[in-house]
Amino acid sequence: MLKNLRVTLGVSTAMMALVATVAVPAGAASSTTDPSLATDTTISGPATISGGGSTFDAPLMNAAEAIYDARNPNATISSYLSVGSGAGQTDIATGLVNYGASDVPMTQTNLSAMSHLGAGEKSISNYIQVPVALGGIAMGYNLPSISKNKVFSKIGVHLTGVIIAKIYRGVITKWNDKAICNVNPLLAIIKRNAKHKIISKTCALPNHTITVVARSDGSGTTYAFTNYLNTVVPNLWLTVSKSEIALPSNGVNEPGNAGVAAEVANNGYTLGYIEYSYLLLNQGITAAYVQNANGLYIQPSVATVAAAAAQKPNISWTNFSIVDEPGKSSYPISTYSWAIVRKEQQGVASSSLQATLLVKYLDWLSHSSGVTGVLAGQDVAAEQAYVPLPTNIQALAHAQLLKVTYGGTPLL
Repeated sequence: MLKNLRVTLGVSTAMMALVATVAVPAGAASSTTDPSLATDTTISGPATISGGGSTFDAPLMNAAEAIYDARNPNATISSYLSVGSGAGQTDIATGLVNYGASDVPMTQTNLSAMSHLGAGEKSISNYIQVPVALGGIAMGYNLPSISKNKVFSKIGVHLTGVIIAKIYRGVITKWNDKAICNVNPLLAIIKRNAKHKIISKTCALPNHTITVVARSDGSGTTYAFTNYLNTVVPNLWLTVSKSEIALPSNGVNEPGNAGVAAEVANNGYTLGYIEYSYLLLNQGITAAYVQNANGLYIQPSVATVAAAAAQKPNISWTNFSIVDEPGKSSYPISTYSWAIVRKEQQGVASSSLQATLLVKYLDWLSHSSGVTGVLAGQDVAAEQAYVPLPTNIQALAHAQLLKVTYGGTPLL
């Protein structure tokens, strides 16, 4: 049986506004209009499930819950607990939720470190991990002098992995540091003489301290960010971890993607790593162009994250990283996110109905509809600025869910 759910903060007003923009298609609950999805919404009686974890996933989960509830009159999907990937892993292991969400799959090491678990709860073989989201992590900045200049705002700020690592290590402390100015030659104030010859050229980036912002909680977004830095500059960034980053003295740690986004949006001269869809919720943040493996500067977008994912068509929960993938259009800080469930639901779920709803919801969430006028989970993802899972990854998710059983009997 599930233990009592933890109390969590409500979804922000801005988040709810974004969720409200996703329309429920007329007649969506009728299986006759969408035969390919009929099995994903058919259960014989009412059931309720809950999930929580990754804040990276929160915009998708909040929107998807409303769509699925409208499609399936027997289903109740409790409000998603946006508590961070670390908490998502802990909460599924301890039975607080029916599924945990994490931007980095749970490992045996993670389970073994949970001292409060019983011996029978500590084997990774007891869990199934399902890809449910694909997105990019933006290097979001707030520079009024750049964003308010019509020319400079179109050019944008460009950053390399080396520069980002040095900023987060406190080696580079000013926005107009020579290294940043050198990769942003077009952000310059140019003076000319009467004959229009250039007499001076000054970096337009402000002589102001960079306030770096990072996560204060166990975060899969932090894992992807540190994985990127460790991949591109291993001599500068030695570890990959979802734990809180030790920041320079002027750094700020905030909980969740929402917390980092709010800090950057509300304070000038800041730089933070933020899941891309959160930029749509916060005015005042601009995504930097980040140098990719081909040496080109790329902003996060549906197209550039999809390009990165296409470079690595075969992933698994043990081989999942898609940071710094080659390709002219590949955005270098791209990542999948995962739903984690217990493989055997009997004794964990409150009933076979609840277990059935769980796998059917995750199956719906992890694939696209293919039917005009009907939304499945990955169609909702596209509306929330995520990248729909590639077809082969949708097939992987389905194959994983086929392994989930109740009393030894598959639920799909």
